[in-house]
Amino acid sequence: MLCGHADVGTLCRAYLGWQKLSSARVHAVHYRDLVGVPGGGSREAQRESVRGIVNFLKLDCNDAEIEKMCEGSYNPDSTTFNKGVQNRWKAVFDEGLKDLFKRYASRELIEMGYEKDDNW
Repeated sequence: MLCGHADVGTLCRAYLGWQKLSSARVHAVHYRDLVGVPGGGSREAQRESVRGIVNFLKLDCNDAEIEKMCEGSYNPDSTTFNKGVQNRWKAVFDEGLKDLFKRYASRELIEMGYEKDDNW
């Protein structure tokens, strides 16, 4: 706890189990896989992620429909859209914030797949 609030590592740990869910009723999706090229990702990861959602929902969609969904998934006009770029936090965190984040949540970032080691 910092100043009466949970630290970022504690908050991250609360969500770690979500990405490990395997259930007929749950399909986990990562933002980084949905943003595609405009958000710094890849078109192939985006296609696979959308295809995974379509399959999970048991929808009958052809490749053209999947492509249309991919094209519509990156929407800067959406009310929930910020900058839409993966790893943007690295550009806006100063060294002090990065050090604090490393101290409290480095292991969690690695476990969630956002970082490979402590050298970010």
